Amino acid sequence: MTTRMALALLCIVPAAMAYPWRSMGDRWLLAVAVVVVCVLFAWWRGAFITGRLRRRLGMWRRRGRSTGVHHSSLFTTVLLKLDGPDQVPVGLIAGYLDRYGVRCDKIRITSRDLDGARTRWIGLTLGAVDNLTALRARSPRIPLHDTAEVVGRRLAAHLREVGWDAVLVDAADGPVRPGAKEKWHGLRDEAGYLAAYRAANLEDVRAVPTAEVWTAVEISGSATDLHTTTVCAIRTPDKPVGIAGLTPLNGRHRPALDALSPMSTQRIDALIGT
Repeated sequence: MTTRMALALLCIVPAAMAYPWRSMGDRWLLAVAVVVVCVLFAWWRGAFITGRLRRRLGMWRRRGRSTGVHHSSLFTTVLLKLDGPDQVPVGLIAGYLDRYGVRCDKIRITSRDLDGARTRWIGLTLGAVDNLTALRARSPRIPLHDTAEVVGRRLAAHLREVGWDAVLVDAADGPVRPGAKEKWHGLRDEAGYLAAYRAANLEDVRAVPTAEVWTAVEISGSATDLHTTTVCAIRTPDKPVGIAGLTPLNGRHRPALDALSPMSTQRIDALIGT
C-alpha cells in the first residue's frame, strides 16, 4: 500500500500544481493522474487489479521452469519429527529463535492430517549471515548445517524432558505431488486440487472437512518481538471455493505450497505478504 500511495502522489502532485489546467498539456497531466490513480486502486474480487496482474505474470513465468523446495547456500533447515500430546508447546519452541548464541531465521511447526492420521514436524532454519560470530567460533570453515543440527538436538532433548518424542530426521514429504499444474485457484493433480490459504487461527482450519490438510505456524523475529504467520493447504476433489476465516493465496499457490514443505528454507511470510 505504501508503494501505491507513493506512485499515486508522483502523479497527483504535478497535476495539482498545474491547476487550473488551462493548457492542453496541463489537461493531459490531469488525465494521466486520474487514470493512474484509478488503475493503482482498482479493486476486483478481493484484490487490487495490479496485484492480480502481477500474480498472473508470476504464474506465466513459472510455467515450464523448474520448481520445488527452495534451498540456499546461505540458509539451512534441520527437521524434528514430533509425537506426543495434542497441544504443541509453542512457547518452549519459540525460545529457540535465539539461544546458545545461535539465531534462527525462522522456526516452523508443520502438521499434516491425512486420512485421520496426524504427523508433526519442527523445522529450524539458520542463516549464515546472522550467525557468523557463532560459526567462526566453532570452526574456520563455518559449519552452518552442523550448528543447526546441534540446536535441533538440544531442542529435541528439551522436548523429551516435557513428555514429547522428538527426533531429528533427514527428509519429509511436502504437500506438492509430482505433475501438479498451477492454476489461479490452486494446484491441480490426479487427486483433485490443493490450495494454500492464510489463516487467522488454526480453529478455522480444523473445522474444514477434508481428507488432507496441512497447517504451518511460522515463528520469526526475536523473543521480545515475535512474528507469527499461519498458513494451511487443503485438498478438495473439485475447484476450491471460499472458506470462512481463510484467505486464499490465489496466483501464489505454487510458491506458497513449495515453501510449506517441512524442509524448505523459504520464509512463508515473505511470499504471502505481497
